[in-house]
Amino acid sequence: MTAPDLCPRCHTPLEPRAHGPGGTDAECPRCGPVALAEPKPPDGNVRLRRLGLVLLVMIAANVLAYAFFFAPPRGPRLRPVFATRGKVFYQGQPAAGAEIFLLPEEASEDRYQPYGQVQDDGSVVLSTYYKHDGAPAGRYKVRVLWLVPRGALDAGQSAKLPPEAQAVALAGGTKVDKLGERYADPETSGLRVEIKPGAPDELPTIELK
Repeated sequence: MTAPDLCPRCHTPLEPRAHGPGGTDAECPRCGPVALAEPKPPDGNVRLRRLGLVLLVMIAANVLAYAFFFAPPRGPRLRPVFATRGKVFYQGQPAAGAEIFLLPEEASEDRYQPYGQVQDDGSVVLSTYYKHDGAPAGRYKVRVLWLVPRGALDAGQSAKLPPEAQAVALAGGTKVDKLGERYADPETSGLRVEIKPGAPDELPTIELK
């Protein structure tokens, strides 16, 4: 319940009264009609404070919207990469179609594995995060696979394959590693490379047997 207005002279509760010609709208039982002051409009400082509060809320809303829709996703940062290419040969011929994988020697929380596929001329360009973007600097163990359809190997080549490499089930059909899985395990492949930061790096030619 709203507290009644008090008489400004005797502080007696005022009685409501219809607004009359004299500008009074209340009456005191002791003092008679009392003219109540009209409510004052808010001064300039109050208006400025209200405007400042509205602007502050709008700025905060815009900042939150940007952070939600446009801020980069959280996660491990991408390592700097350096353009890296090389050549891979098998018995003196380009190992066209072979794939090489570089596994970092250093332990790291972020997982990355530079990769490349050998072209018809034996050249290979490494990719890590995007196609042909290169590889981070560091020392790597190398894994090489050269998967071909089982029928692509002649009897002599098939006979040289170890039992565990006779067939590899892939989505595209049964294929075998033309290299007999000699380089499939980076720990025992005997292949190591080092990529240095800076200018484009040319890896030593990899000769497969």
